Amino acid sequence: MSFFGSKKDKEQEQPISTGSGITTTGGRVDELVSALTSGANDDNPEVRQHIARAIITLGRQQPNLVLSTCKDFMVKNSKCDRQHRVILLTIIHSVMEFKRSEIDVPLAHELRQLAISEMSREKDVIPDWQGAASQVLVSLGMRFPKEVLEELMSRFSPGQLPHYFIMKSLGDFVIANPRDTVPKLKEVFARILPVLASVKQENLKWVFAAGIGHFCDAILTYVANFSDKDPNVPSLSVHAFSSDVFPAYEIMFNNWLLSKEPKVRLATIQALGSISAVLTREQLDAQLPQLIPNILNLYKKEKEHLPITQGFNSLLWVGAKDQNRSLETLNLLTPILAMIHPLTCQNPDPNNSSSIKNHNELLRVYQTIAIMYSDSLVSHLLSHLQGKESKYKLGTLAIIRHLITHAVDPLEDKRGVIVSGIKPLILTEQNLSIKYELCQIVIAMAHHGYLSLEGGETLVEFIVLNCSITDEQIAAWNAQKNKEGTSPLELRTLSDNILNLMTTTLHNVHEVLWPYLFEVLIPPKFSNSLAVVCKCLAWIGSLKREEEAEDYIIDFDRMVNLPKPPAIIARLIVMLNAPNRRGQLGLHIMSLLKAIGPALHPSICDMWDGAIPKMMQYLETKSGAGWQQAQWEELVQRLLVETIRIANDGEWTNALGEALAQHAAELYDTDHDMKRVAFKQLGTVLQKSSHKEFIRQKLEHMLAHTDPNNELERTGCAQGFGYCAAQHLDMTLERVQAPVARAAKKTAEKKEGGVFGLFSSSGPKDKAPAADAAAKGDLSPTVILCYGYISAYAAPSLITSRVDITILNQLKPTMLKAKNPVTRETIIKTIDLIAKAMHKNHLGKEYTLKQRDELLKLLMVYVTPNVKEKIEVPNSIRIAALNAAVSLINLDPVLPTELEKEVLDRITTFYSIPNPDAGSNKNPLIDALNDVLGAILFSQPTIETLGRLFKSVEPIISSADGVQRSNALQSLVYLLTKFIDLKKKGAAKSFTDVGRCIALLIPRVTDPVPSVRTTALSGIRTCLYIDFLLKQAPKDDSEETLPMPPILNNFDGMMERILADELNDQLTVTLELARLLAKTVAPEELPHLLMAALKGLTDSQSSSTSGTCVVLHGLIKMRGPELLPKVASLVQGIIGAMETITNETTLNGTLHALQSLATHHEIAVIDRILVFPLPHSPHVVKALQAIARNEDLVMPLINHLLETINNSQLYEENSNNGKITKVACQPAMAATCSLEELMQLEELEAIVVSNYSLFLSSIFLRIGTSNSMTPPSASEQAVNCLKQFLVATKDTAMQTALDRDGNAHKLTTPKYTDAITDLTSATAKGHRAEMAKIFKAMSGFMRGNFPEQRVVAATVIAEFVNNCKGDPQLLELLIGCMLAGLADPTVKLQSLKGLGNIVAVGKEEANNFASTILDALMSSIDDRDEIICQEAMKGLSKVFELVDSSRMAPIIVNIIHRIRPAFDKENDEIRAAAFTLFGALHRFGLDAAPEHFFEQIHNNLPSLVLHLNDDCDAVKNACRGALQKLGPLYRSEKFAALMDESLAEGKYYDYPEFLNDLSKVLIEDYTERVNYYVMTCKEYFGSNWNSIKANAATFIGFLLGNLPLNRRRATTINPGLISKALVNLLKEKDPRVRIACADAMSLLHDY
Repeated sequence: MSFFGSKKDKEQEQPISTGSGITTTGGRVDELVSALTSGANDDNPEVRQHIARAIITLGRQQPNLVLSTCKDFMVKNSKCDRQHRVILLTIIHSVMEFKRSEIDVPLAHELRQLAISEMSREKDVIPDWQGAASQVLVSLGMRFPKEVLEELMSRFSPGQLPHYFIMKSLGDFVIANPRDTVPKLKEVFARILPVLASVKQENLKWVFAAGIGHFCDAILTYVANFSDKDPNVPSLSVHAFSSDVFPAYEIMFNNWLLSKEPKVRLATIQALGSISAVLTREQLDAQLPQLIPNILNLYKKEKEHLPITQGFNSLLWVGAKDQNRSLETLNLLTPILAMIHPLTCQNPDPNNSSSIKNHNELLRVYQTIAIMYSDSLVSHLLSHLQGKESKYKLGTLAIIRHLITHAVDPLEDKRGVIVSGIKPLILTEQNLSIKYELCQIVIAMAHHGYLSLEGGETLVEFIVLNCSITDEQIAAWNAQKNKEGTSPLELRTLSDNILNLMTTTLHNVHEVLWPYLFEVLIPPKFSNSLAVVCKCLAWIGSLKREEEAEDYIIDFDRMVNLPKPPAIIARLIVMLNAPNRRGQLGLHIMSLLKAIGPALHPSICDMWDGAIPKMMQYLETKSGAGWQQAQWEELVQRLLVETIRIANDGEWTNALGEALAQHAAELYDTDHDMKRVAFKQLGTVLQKSSHKEFIRQKLEHMLAHTDPNNELERTGCAQGFGYCAAQHLDMTLERVQAPVARAAKKTAEKKEGGVFGLFSSSGPKDKAPAADAAAKGDLSPTVILCYGYISAYAAPSLITSRVDITILNQLKPTMLKAKNPVTRETIIKTIDLIAKAMHKNHLGKEYTLKQRDELLKLLMVYVTPNVKEKIEVPNSIRIAALNAAVSLINLDPVLPTELEKEVLDRITTFYSIPNPDAGSNKNPLIDALNDVLGAILFSQPTIETLGRLFKSVEPIISSADGVQRSNALQSLVYLLTKFIDLKKKGAAKSFTDVGRCIALLIPRVTDPVPSVRTTALSGIRTCLYIDFLLKQAPKDDSEETLPMPPILNNFDGMMERILADELNDQLTVTLELARLLAKTVAPEELPHLLMAALKGLTDSQSSSTSGTCVVLHGLIKMRGPELLPKVASLVQGIIGAMETITNETTLNGTLHALQSLATHHEIAVIDRILVFPLPHSPHVVKALQAIARNEDLVMPLINHLLETINNSQLYEENSNNGKITKVACQPAMAATCSLEELMQLEELEAIVVSNYSLFLSSIFLRIGTSNSMTPPSASEQAVNCLKQFLVATKDTAMQTALDRDGNAHKLTTPKYTDAITDLTSATAKGHRAEMAKIFKAMSGFMRGNFPEQRVVAATVIAEFVNNCKGDPQLLELLIGCMLAGLADPTVKLQSLKGLGNIVAVGKEEANNFASTILDALMSSIDDRDEIICQEAMKGLSKVFELVDSSRMAPIIVNIIHRIRPAFDKENDEIRAAAFTLFGALHRFGLDAAPEHFFEQIHNNLPSLVLHLNDDCDAVKNACRGALQKLGPLYRSEKFAALMDESLAEGKYYDYPEFLNDLSKVLIEDYTERVNYYVMTCKEYFGSNWNSIKANAATFIGFLLGNLPLNRRRATTINPGLISKALVNLLKEKDPRVRIACADAMSLLHDY
């Protein structure tokens, strides 16, 4: 008989019947488990989870009971819901995982039969159900492997296919327990192989393939872990089963691999991969020709490739580990590579983990192939790099990079081939993404020594070239609409990092980088990488210099590809002038120069070692804001000069100049700034050279390679000529005159016409306007500018003899004809340079430039727009012309008058030209214009000259433009002075409207420009002086001028003080001006002056408006009594002007003026202000506040407002359809609003504080009377008034109370009394001395006409009781007031609160009123109004804390019985109040009827505990507090300690955990009461609250679960009654209840 038996018994052919029943305990737990099992398929997922957890918990204690119950339920309820069966099977599996060893053998047999039955009773595959049964069976197999294996194999009937899950279970079982199953696999295969060929269904194919794969994996595990290691098992080899699995292999390969179902094919290929490891080498080789093509064919069919790749890699690894080259022999390698290459080149889906895993697995396939077939693999991959599709190039490069890093040994001898294969792609590829991948390959190669091979320098050059990507290329890429792939910035950043990494960490690469990187310093295509290249060379050079390496000193003659030292210096010294370019170029260039100094020239290294660190320090400290480029260029120039001097080698100097010239022509075509620098430095080199022919050639070279249309290039060329002229003037002039001669010749040819004229317009077309200039016979801008710099830099002793004839005369024809803006600007710059060169300070002697006036007229022509030809003048030309004009005017002699007028007429038109830099305070054009005016004045500093100058700008004074006005206003003083001088020569004899004229000047007194301020004061003084002169003029014609009145002498001091920077200082001067005007302006002119001055309040300059209002205020203050007829119009005008005033200072000054007017005419001003509508505009508010600042006006105003708030008609009642609406009256609202606005003043804080009770009482009453009012803004106004009151009194305690618990919002709701209570408490604590005053003010309103006033008064007085300790007289008044209030239904609630607050005064005083108060509170405890009832209980709770126990003994039990029904009231607040009151009785637990009280607290303990987790937080807190207080009275130290530790205020506690701890204490100390607790909790199963039902179930669970067996008899608990109740509770609708019930049942495992 075989291991599995010969055949199945007849019983096994019948449906399974486990009639043995349940393994019961005889206890109540049987019933509970049964109920839980029946309810395991609850509708609620969370309940299902808790029930399952409960059954599993019970199963850990009673495994046989639970398992048998679940089994029995499934057997007896064969038609129950499938989900229910799945849940129970899952529970069985979970219990067995923990208690497998404790299961009874018979029960295990029944479970095995059940699992088999559940798996196979349905022919269809139902994964969740049958899978759960399969898990049970596999789990059983870990303990009963023989029985389970027999059971499974018995299901393999001869000629019949087993159920799907039979085979799946077998596979899972074998892989889970290889130790016990692998030795029996031959018999397993014997049962499986005969039916394998008959498998037709796709799902069976899948399960058989997966199972056989598991068998093979288990064989490998067994051989690796048990065979030859465990003496208790047979020793087996991997190939011992080859003959068994090979038939399966053939069937799967020949048939199943061709299945139409993708899952079957994938499972088959995975299984074949596992089988290949078990087959012998000969078997595998024989199958490869068929197997591999089929595997490859699967890639075409399947969407999911991971199983294929995993199986394929396993297959390949078998051959690789055996060093077998069968793939090559069988010609399979090529198709393999052809298939997997495009797959590997596909980017994996980042959101699909399977796709990513497959991609990585494919890379490992290549890694496996490389072990034996590196030659073919490398050749294959390199061939794909020659294709055109970027996708395949990227994929191929990724494969190569993977192999370089992960297949180091196999590729050791293929490195050169790989480098050679990649090189063509590096040289030609343009795709940025491919370049990015190539860069990553280069750094991978660098790590493994590839760069030292032939072609490695090409790879380095590739990296450097990518470092050279420009910002323009990056910007162009970013500007594209459809951006895909790698960005230029990403590629450049990666390349920078790679070059740095190779330099700093890969020292084996130094031999490649040094000195090769010098080759990339010069070519322009590497320009943008210069910083990183210099950094790398400096790093390596510093190391080699420090180590004195043999290859540090470079033989530049032998290494012909390297640039020569002069060329290196020329390149670096030019680029050093742009130190802030990308990558800190300047610092890295200087680091390189210092590092390689000895290698470039032995003489200069010492100087560089000293100078370069200083320059580096300068660069590091001066970079950033305020960078001075010109100063830096000067430092670099000095370094160059010093280098040439120390080298002291003419040939070396010429070589340096040759390099600079060559670089200027070849390297900087697009880098114009560096070309400028190169020309300038070339000029410096020429200055130091003595080789004349060399100098001529290079001067010609500069002109030939300068773009005359580029300002930077022509400036550099001109500066180069200038530097050369400093030493070789005549040679330089000779060279620059050649173009002049050619220009003259062209002009002559053009005049002659004919044949010669045909070619007059020829020339390079891309050089316009220089081409136009050349075509017309004009000089190019470059040549023109050269004359300027030659004049500026040449020796003064030589230039004067050449300037007129040799320079200006040569330039004159071009100057006169030039119309192009570039040419004109260049001419102007040249004139400026020549003029500065001809100044006596530069020459050191007197000299007259004869053509000065002609040049100045020419400049005026240049700045004049040509309307006819529509030629506009650029601002740059105007500025340059003005600067040149200054230089010309500074030359002797003084300008002729006609020329001066011409100049002034022209330049004053520039005032109307707007500033091109609108955001700047600096206007270069006006600055230049002022320089011209200053130069004219400086050349002839007389009064006449000043008069002419200011007369020219007089029209500008009326301009609306502030800039023009600020530059031209000063001319007014001189015009007025001139008027005085001409008085006797026909001037007017009267000065009308002097007031209006002064009013126009007043805003300018505080103008932002200091010069305008002084000018304005001077103008006002002059106006007053003129008025005086005209009124006091002598009757005769005497020319004697009257002296200035002494009062006007005060202007001298004011004009000095008005220059102060601070506006306040300026306004002080303005106030002084107002006083002076008040004394000097005639009465008839005063109204005109004031009304006209009102316009100044809206001046465009805020400082001017401030000055205007100061003058206005001063005049009203000093001349106010005269203004009564004008008060209304002035008030309206002032407030109207305030609407447009934006400056705060001006506004304040205007308010002072209004206050001054109110001082003179108080009633008229106040009456006019108070009629403005609500809400008050900001300007009305400020007007009121301005009046309140006057101490004589403030209290009458406040008293009137408070009287209106308290005693006027506060609201009117309107009835609409029976609904009464309260509408606030306007006077009270206006008064409230005004009161708030006044309290905003700091000046009123002292008044508010001193009248604290008056303000607070009125505001509180107003809050009450405005509540629920129409419009709602009335209530908001009252609250805002209160807030402002707190700010004014700086009452932080009140403010805190207002901000707490939303009190500010409550004040606008019907709950406003709660907020007033909090605020009153804060008031009483912080202002105890005010309590009596406030009570006096409030008590009268207890009988007020408005109910709201009575409520507010009662609320305040009630809270005062709470804060009246130590003041028995006031307390008696308060209590009397509260007792009287009980008769008024409106204030009964507040009165009860007040009586309850008696506890705050202390025990002794409280007991004086105890009887009266207790009677009053007890009478309301049963009130029909629940709110009154609740308040009565709250009051009693507080009174009980202090009242003598002797007073409580007769009534304590009665009180408990009266409040007990409230524990379960629907009203949350009443429940909370009842529990709080119950806790307050703790004081009487020892004194008043202690035994009765002890019984009561035990009787009510379940209620307290269950409501401790009430739905209402207030009830929770009340129970928490009551338990803490009552804890010591339970006569148990552990109980008291638990209450203190767990329920301490602010401490978090877990309710179920608390119940667990509490139950243990109760069981230990009150065992005899446990039954009462349990039965009381059971009664709560009928509670109206589901949360209480759940709490009761949980509490019962812990009480019974923690009750030890030895104490159960001491109780009279009826477990049956409880279990039935729990079973019924498990049927509740609320999920919380069912969850709690299940959790409770889980604790009752031993009942």
